[in-house]
Parts: sequence; C-alpha cells; structure tokens
Amino acid sequence: MKRILLVLFLMQFLFINSSSVMANSKPLEGLNPPVNEYKDLMSTSMNRCNDLMNRPANKFSELLNKPVNDFSEPLNTPVNDFSEPLNTPVNEFCEPKNILNEPFDADDTPLPSSAIPVFSTPTLSQEADRFISHAIESALESYRRHPIKEDSISRSEEFLAIETITLSFAGDCTLGGDEKYTGNTFDRVYEKVNDPAYFFKGVQSVFGTDDFTFVNLEGTLTNATKKAEKEYRYRGDPSYTEILLKGSVEGVTLANNHTLDYFDVGYNDTVSALDSAGIYHTNFESSFIRDIKGIKIGFLGYKGWGHESKSHTLLEKQVKEMREQGVDFIVANYHWGDMRVYKPNEQQKRMAHFAIDHGVDLVIGHHPHVIQGMETYKGKNILYSLGNFCYGGSSNPGDKDTFIYQHQITYDKTHGKIIDSVHKIIPSRITSDPGRNNYQPIIATGEEEIHIMKKFEELSEKINK
Repeated sequence: MKRILLVLFLMQFLFINSSSVMANSKPLEGLNPPVNEYKDLMSTSMNRCNDLMNRPANKFSELLNKPVNDFSEPLNTPVNDFSEPLNTPVNEFCEPKNILNEPFDADDTPLPSSAIPVFSTPTLSQEADRFISHAIESALESYRRHPIKEDSISRSEEFLAIETITLSFAGDCTLGGDEKYTGNTFDRVYEKVNDPAYFFKGVQSVFGTDDFTFVNLEGTLTNATKKAEKEYRYRGDPSYTEILLKGSVEGVTLANNHTLDYFDVGYNDTVSALDSAGIYHTNFESSFIRDIKGIKIGFLGYKGWGHESKSHTLLEKQVKEMREQGVDFIVANYHWGDMRVYKPNEQQKRMAHFAIDHGVDLVIGHHPHVIQGMETYKGKNILYSLGNFCYGGSSNPGDKDTFIYQHQITYDKTHGKIIDSVHKIIPSRITSDPGRNNYQPIIATGEEEIHIMKKFEELSEKINK
C-alpha cells in the first residue's frame, strides 16, 4: 500500500513538471521519441512492469498473464488520465496529428534509470499484511463505537457456568438365572456369543452417551453353591460384571428380593465383584454419591413389603446427611409392588410420597416385571416400575415391553442450584428376537414404539386421576 501511494505521488509530481517543460519546448531535428519526459518515463516503466508481470511475484504465485492492479494495464489500454495511447492527445499542448513530430526541448533529456520508479505486483505477504491491518482497524473502530460492557462479560461467564447432565434408568437385570433352567438360558447365550458387549449392544446409543446409567441388579454374582429355600435363586458368574462395564452401566441397586439367594456369601461375592469392577451400588445402609460435572447426585436403595418402617427411618437420616454434604439431587430406588400387576399398590404410593416429602428428588421403582406408569407428585417424578430389561430370569416372558427413563438436570454452577429438570421416556423391548428372549434389549421403533408409549401414557393417566 505504501508503494502504491508513493507511485501516485511521483506521477502527480512528474505531471506538473512535464507540463511546464512542454510549454517552453523547442524543436529538435531528427528526433522521434516520446513527447516529453513523462511519456518516456511511462513507456520505460510500463515495459519494466510488464517484464515483472511475466515472472512469479513470489514462490507462491503463478505467472501473471493478466493485469493485477491499476498500474499494470497493457500499454495499449489507458491506465489513467496520463497514459492514453500514443495516437491520442496527452494534454492541451499536444495535437493528435503531429504528436510524433513534436521535437523535444534541449532540457527534455530522459531521466536516469535510477530515478525511474519500478512498478511491481503486491506479494501474498503484502496482501496479507494489508488484510490484517484492515481487520485490526475495523475491530478497533467497532470497539470505539460499541465498547464491551462489564455486564455482558458477566452474562457470558454465567452462560459458561451452566452444566447439563443426563441420567438413565432401566429395569430388572438378571445376569445369569436359576440352576434348574435348561435350553435357551442366559449362560448358554453368553457362551455362544462369547462377547460381554453383546447384551447391551442394542441400547448403547443411550447408555453410551449419557452421564450415568443405573439399573436393578436382580440376582447374585457368585460361585457359591449353598442357596436359599425358595422357588427361584438367581446366580451369575462374578466375571459378568464385564457385561455391565461393556454396556456402560455405572451403578446398580442391590435392594431386591434376590440379593440373598445364596446367603451372605453370595451377597458378599457380588459386592466384591462390583467393587473390583468400579461399579457403584446401593442397598439400605449402603448408599453412594457421584460428582458428575461438578453436580453431586445421591443414590439410595430400599425395599417395600415388611421393610417400610426401616426404609423410612434410613431415608430421613441419609437424605439429611447427603444434603449436609452438598448433594444437589437425590434418587431413591425401591423394590416393591405386586408381580405382573400394571398398577401401583397403596404401599408403593405411600412410600414414594414419603420419600419426596422428606427431600428426595426422583423415585425409581422395580420388581413387578411389567411396566407401571409415572406419577408427578409435588413437581417430582415417581416411576413405579420400569419392568424387565436384560432379564435372565425367563427365557420367554409374556410381556416384553419396557422403557428407559432419562432425567436431564440443568445446573447453574455460579449460584449452586438446579434451574431445570426434564425427562424422556424411551420405549424399548427386552429382546431383539420377537420370538424369544435373547437377553439383548433394544430401542423400540415403528409400531412397537407407538404401542409401548401409548401403554405407558395410559397407565400414567390412571395414577394421576
């Protein structure tokens, strides 16, 4: 840019001087050069400019076969007011018919080569410098006109302090089965596929993208053989924790009616296996707190039936302790209700309302092995039963409908409070094989998705009437 301005200045200076020279010029015999020193200058300079144009400006540029700017036009085209073709008048002192016969004055000698300005095309670096300079000037001018205010900065900082986490909850997961089962058992499918990631593969789009996944682990992970006297005793190999890990399941509740199927030995083996795998668990006195993106989430686990009073006492104590530790959101999981019944009983409702009345933010229920609806009580959600999920307790359950419940929390870290909570119901099936249970739950689609969603909504309407 500086070079261009310098050229313009020199051209203007030369034009003024050349005008005075032409006014006093005298004929010189035998000479047929350009009319004056300016014409000579332009002719020489333009030729040099065109020479420059036929070779690269720098290592990044191609040969310049066409004009780059106002100073690099061909000589047969006007560049400006002072560079008309030689067969037209230059100014008022030059007649078009005898322009080439006009002699020079004795003082009209050509300028030395050192005084002739060289016109060159701008290099890429020069163009970049010009662009950057222009951008900086524009930014400074914008700032002068619209300076940044402090309140806008604080709003930006507050926006950056907003955090969102997603929690996923699914139903009964029995990794294994009863030893008297034959045929299409969970253990046989595991041996066949030989891949722990197989079982939750169909729901990885949900579990693998959330912040925390929690299920009901209904059974034991043990090699113990001494078992309780009951109809069904569920057991899986301790290595099955790899199924949970590959399935992106981070937490489980052990507060259910199959935790002690193999007595204390089986329970302790299960806890040990989960601890070794880094999977969190809860069961009455055992609870846990997870810090997720700076938000503290507390998890509790209880049973109904004859455990209602004990559950109430523990819940009050544990909720108080968690709040004192700065827990922001508390989830209470319950194993309760009646088998294969789609409507929550009175105890379920009573225990759920008690939990929310005493500080719980979300209630999740299990056990009926079928789905039940959702109640919203004092602005808090109660999911009475999520149904089966990855369920090794039956090779072909009659009702294969289930769903994943997702709860999304938006948290203002600047002010330390939850500013929004929303939920999502994801209709699912406990198997990807419509004819039997292959122990691989999947996300429902099409008519099945519509059917399960409608079923859930109808069950919820009956509770909320």
